[in-house]
Amino acid sequence: VTNFVSLTTIVIILGLLNVLKGTFRRTSQITTKAIALQYGDQYEERFKNAVNKYLEKNHGNNLILIFDDLDRLPPKQLVAALNSIKTFLHSDSCAFIIPCDKEILRQGIRVVLSEKADDSDIDDKFISEYLNKTFDYQIHLPILEQKNMKRYAKQLLMEQNIEWASDPDINLDRVLGVLIHSSIKTPRQTKELL
Repeated sequence: VTNFVSLTTIVIILGLLNVLKGTFRRTSQITTKAIALQYGDQYEERFKNAVNKYLEKNHGNNLILIFDDLDRLPPKQLVAALNSIKTFLHSDSCAFIIPCDKEILRQGIRVVLSEKADDSDIDDKFISEYLNKTFDYQIHLPILEQKNMKRYAKQLLMEQNIEWASDPDINLDRVLGVLIHSSIKTPRQTKELL
């Protein structure tokens, strides 16, 4: 009986070792960790390498990078982000799109430059020059009118087949006239409201 138990124990241990050996083989990996970058030229070199890899994989198609929501950053981070992006703007293979609220951008730049210059009176001309040096092209989109927001809200309701929106007893235009008031100015606010 002892030999049987010992033989059974050995078989079980060998089976477990075989299972564990397979487990170790499947989960062992070599990982590399990139060294933290400290200088702008290191970022620029890494950026160039990433762009070149993209261009090779995509047969020379240009790369378009979109930096969204910069206008939601605190002023210091906003200007730091703009300065970082500026270092990469000279790439011939990339186009950069930075959608933002120009007034918020201007306010953030004014706050940071006023702190640096110890002068709270940074004029609009100086900020305009800063922006012109940063961006090659600036495209200004028209402000959306209240009628457009109501039309957009109605379209959203119809596309999503909202039951009450197609009820003939409900005057949808009147409801939207109340819901989409003067404070609702963007499509995002309209979506949130609905």
